[in-house]
Amino acid sequence: MKRSFVLFAGISLAALAGCGNPTFTPRTNAPPGAVAEYYENTETQGRSIRLTEGVAIAIECSDKKGHPCSLDGSRMDDEGVATVRRAYGALDQKLVYSGASNKSYENRAVFVVVGKKAGKTKLMVRTGNGDVDVEIDIRAR
Repeated sequence: MKRSFVLFAGISLAALAGCGNPTFTPRTNAPPGAVAEYYENTETQGRSIRLTEGVAIAIECSDKKGHPCSLDGSRMDDEGVATVRRAYGALDQKLVYSGASNKSYENRAVFVVVGKKAGKTKLMVRTGNGDVDVEIDIRAR
């Protein structure tokens, strides 16, 4: 009985640790006649980015705790279709703590996806609190 409870408690804590999702916020637009779209389905946790060849989109990432994502180790499955790079934008720092007399700010976490050639691939984003997959769809000009 005691082992069952410990096992159940461990599984419950692991499930709670995985709750919550990062927030992705697009920070750039496509030029006229091109596409740069981010889509998110909160029910299925599905995420996708659709770009025209040669177009880039910058996306800000905050982890499930509201802190900037780490992004370290994020990678694209097929670098021939699209690439991902960490970016630094001219954005205000993000307030992550505000107490009675203290405030704490951190740099925002932004990554850029560039469409190289028509096709599909997958991006794995490291948030610091779990990995998130994003489907990438690059359309021909």
